[in-house]
Amino acid sequence: MADDKMTRLLSRPWVQMASAYAAVIALCLVILTWVLGLTHADLTIPFQDGWDVTEHSMLVKSVLDTGWAWLNPYLGAPFGTQFIDYPFYDNLDLALMRTIAMFTSNYAVVMNLFFLATFPLTVVCSMLALRSFDISYLTAIVISLLYAFVPYHFYQGEAHLFVAAYFLLPLMTMVILWLWTGQFTRQRLIPAIIISALVGSVFGYYVFFSCYFLTVAAVIAAIRFKNPERLTWGAALVAVVLVSLIINTSPTWLYGIRHGRNHEVGARGPGESEIWGLKLTHLLLPISGHRLPLLRKIRRGYDRATFRYNENKTATLGTMGDAGFFVLLGWLFCAPEDGKDGDKLTPLAVLSVSAVLLGTIGGLGTIFNFLVHPQIRAYTRISIYIAFFSLFAVALLLDALRRWMGDAPVATWLWRGLLAVVLCIGILDQTNPSFAFDYASLKSDYHDQQTFVDQIEASVPPGAMIFQLPNVLFPESTPLGDMSEYDELRGYLHSHSLKWSSGAMTGRLCALWAAHHGLDIGEQQAETGPDGVRTLHIQAFPLETLNTLVFAGFSGIYVDRHGFWDRGATITSQLKTLLGEQPLLSKDHRLEFFNLTSFAAGLRAKYTPEQWEAERRTALALPPQ
Repeated sequence: MADDKMTRLLSRPWVQMASAYAAVIALCLVILTWVLGLTHADLTIPFQDGWDVTEHSMLVKSVLDTGWAWLNPYLGAPFGTQFIDYPFYDNLDLALMRTIAMFTSNYAVVMNLFFLATFPLTVVCSMLALRSFDISYLTAIVISLLYAFVPYHFYQGEAHLFVAAYFLLPLMTMVILWLWTGQFTRQRLIPAIIISALVGSVFGYYVFFSCYFLTVAAVIAAIRFKNPERLTWGAALVAVVLVSLIINTSPTWLYGIRHGRNHEVGARGPGESEIWGLKLTHLLLPISGHRLPLLRKIRRGYDRATFRYNENKTATLGTMGDAGFFVLLGWLFCAPEDGKDGDKLTPLAVLSVSAVLLGTIGGLGTIFNFLVHPQIRAYTRISIYIAFFSLFAVALLLDALRRWMGDAPVATWLWRGLLAVVLCIGILDQTNPSFAFDYASLKSDYHDQQTFVDQIEASVPPGAMIFQLPNVLFPESTPLGDMSEYDELRGYLHSHSLKWSSGAMTGRLCALWAAHHGLDIGEQQAETGPDGVRTLHIQAFPLETLNTLVFAGFSGIYVDRHGFWDRGATITSQLKTLLGEQPLLSKDHRLEFFNLTSFAAGLRAKYTPEQWEAERRTALALPPQ
């Protein structure tokens, strides 16, 4: 009797569904732990370091410190800064981070957990999309895992945190296919609107690509099936996405209306799409450092033969994705008149080709950039949509094979074994050992930086302002010397109450304050050498400049010696002479900190309170507009 009850329970659809989703999430976490070597990870330290990882770390910490990403009083001292001019984030993902932050106040934990969560989120959304088209549970599990572990996910990583959060794209694909296949019923209207609205609140590139595919599907389906209603529904869904986008980006354009548009931030040229566009070679070739020597050699040979190597490499589909892509191309040109899966393969094929036409270097995207707007430049990112289209085709093939093999016990077990082989080969093919980070090295460097900033924080009053040398424009500045982009933000990442001069939004008056008062030892004097590296040669730091910093309220000077051609020897020598004391020195001797407390006390003694206030106002004066 008990066995009969258990059998009836397991046969219920909701139990099967719950079991399938629990199994796929568990498998995802096991594979993720193995690929990233998470047993050796420390969640309190970012999984990656340098370049855009530092920028995203700063953003996550800003959200924790201030509640959201718009304003930050701890950067851009003495006035604070804002990220409204440069919204490199999306609100849906920030909301997810805020949810994680309910359980921890450590920015690194929040960022790491969010990045890890994008894997099971992608798996679940992919499962939902595939199951809506009657893909079997086992096939949906395998394909969803392969999609979550495409190389793109790891290559983007925490450096492009919001680009790696592509989990909504399978659901958007589901809506697009509903539109194409005529399955867009009134019962599916609400889910389609919700999904479209959510897509309008994620990374801007995915908004653009989703609207493009909706338009392609609506136009072609309306013509092909002589059904103008599909064009109407497509236009309506595009409108939902765009309205959501407008609402989510409203702080930026409202701020621009009030304060004037900032033309210096995030400016893109139409020709940049020729650099950051999609390349079929990167789409179809194996990943760099492939596990198989032959495939590793092929990819290494291609990389050595090409002159430009950038984000294009993230487009790699992997062997299973390649197989699905070629199946779609074959179907597009050689499709039979009738076929059970043709109603899905045909739109997937058309969407894949339309994606290549838009994204490829010299393609429709470049034309759009020259004729309409150049803001979208990294068209290679459309590859993540192509990856899902291609893997969807593989899912259809696997289920077709299951039907062909029949329901005999032997055939069933053979098919299950095939799925296991596909999953294992696919995961091994799409990943390599380099995806596991060097956690020990990251931990050592992080703790050394933390110790140095802790020493600074202990030596000055809470909330003290720290002036940083060299001055580096924010954001997207060309690095100085041996500094990496956004290295100037590291002090903020390790402090609790200090205010730092870095991070002032370029194009706004607050970013011109240092230059206005002769404090711009950085950008203005930087010279570009024949090797393309910018270094500082002019390094004067007169007493009047030091006085200005004190009048403005700064309590110390933080020097990154890697930004100077002589490793900061000249500038630190001048500061030692002016201040008459030795600085704090980081463990690797790269960073120095000069405490201005004693110097400020001596200077204040020379002024009456009224005179000091007048000097303070002068020191904090902004340049005229």
